[in-house]
Amino acid sequence: MTDRKKLARKLVLFAKERLGLGKLDSIYAENVILAWLHEPSPYEGELAYEAPELPDSLYEELETALSELGSKDPHKEAVAIFGIITPRPDAVDETFHSLMKEDPFKATEYLLEVGRASGYYAETAIKKNLRWDATYEDGASPLVVTINLSKPEKNNKDIAAALKAKSVAYPSCALCKENLGYEGGGKIPPRGTLRFVSITLDGGPWYLQYSPYGYFSRHCIAFQDEHSPMKIDAHCFRSLLDFVDLFPRFFIGSNSDLPIVGGSILTHEHFQGGDKELPLFKAKKRKTVAHENGVEILILDFYDSVLLLEGKDKAAIAALAERLLAAWRDHEDGKRHFAPIEKDGTCHQTFTPFASKEGDLYRFYLIFRCNSVNEEHPGGIYHAHEDKWAIKKEGIGLIEAAGLFVLPARLKRQLALLEEGAQKSLEFAELAKDNPDLQEFSDCYAHLKKGESVEHYVNAICRAILDDVAVYKNSKEDQEAFEAFVKENLR
Repeated sequence: MTDRKKLARKLVLFAKERLGLGKLDSIYAENVILAWLHEPSPYEGELAYEAPELPDSLYEELETALSELGSKDPHKEAVAIFGIITPRPDAVDETFHSLMKEDPFKATEYLLEVGRASGYYAETAIKKNLRWDATYEDGASPLVVTINLSKPEKNNKDIAAALKAKSVAYPSCALCKENLGYEGGGKIPPRGTLRFVSITLDGGPWYLQYSPYGYFSRHCIAFQDEHSPMKIDAHCFRSLLDFVDLFPRFFIGSNSDLPIVGGSILTHEHFQGGDKELPLFKAKKRKTVAHENGVEILILDFYDSVLLLEGKDKAAIAALAERLLAAWRDHEDGKRHFAPIEKDGTCHQTFTPFASKEGDLYRFYLIFRCNSVNEEHPGGIYHAHEDKWAIKKEGIGLIEAAGLFVLPARLKRQLALLEEGAQKSLEFAELAKDNPDLQEFSDCYAHLKKGESVEHYVNAICRAILDDVAVYKNSKEDQEAFEAFVKENLR
């Protein structure tokens, strides 16, 4: 049986050491925790306790104690209790802005540390994810491949339906500010330890938090105060550029605003950013197309179709991006299934934009996206084609489009089974009979039986997916068409 009085004291001592819990707040917090644990009085005497760096062991002990008390959802209650010892949202915001005056990086590191120590940022789980660098013998840009063991896999049809549905839930989505302290329910997990801070982008109220999943180093999320749909427009471009003024160490990017080519949440305007480690930012420059108003316009040597706008005048960059967006949205090319905006306002072409800053030089990346479909590819002509869905079926959002693949957790088990079967020289039909969810992996299995490694196969598929995503392929004809589009719309 858990010593609940001692546990309450350990939680307070941990919070004093790792979360900055103050003297009076410690008395308050311990009494509230004791009430949760059905204890009328605190632990007596001094308790020798060395606070761990992360709270995992405390969560485990707390959930055990709550289970012993008959809790129907010990994890939800444990998060609520940790919310008591985590600094209040206003206090976090105040400390963050105080540190911003000294050094923006100190401010963001403080916010990250609050997430780590409270357990909101699941560092231990994140470290269990599989990750490797994908390199290619022909010298093509390296990619990064991850198998994320905590991220749920989403269906593109569900994402599109969510965009059209009228929300009656509370909170309206997993990004809304009303998630602060929310006990959890439906598809939203408990948020007692969620903390974010206020920022201003393009003159409007936004918030900044860290992603609990951490797909890459210092993976943060900026989200708009108002629950309104994703929209790629001039406001979006100005907001991205404002963000890198505030936090020049980070990049920031936005998913596109259309189903299929957008991210997993299209109902709430938000950006994602972090350390500048994504493969896109290491891509070589293929060709300078033009110079305009002090901005250099280049085509990057990358898999999908990317323009880089580089210059010191962010207003000129934003204006140029807006012109290119308007032209791209209304661009028609029957051969490539590009179509102008329809009479009902339906749009099929957009950008996935990114911003970064080095010194006083802005870099603004525009990945051209198109969500057209046809009979051959009803899931999207410029989405991962059906023959690759076993590896990646979800929308190719900003992270994958920039060269970091977040693959579903199921692959860890599926690929291990395929690898084991190949080593034992089993017939694919025999293997798939015992494991029905391997039916789509016949191509993968054929490669493994020839001696190819799992990583080599997955690397090739990820590269091929980005080739599918490219609206202008890596051919002489398509690259000339890409360059012609840019030049024609800069006149």
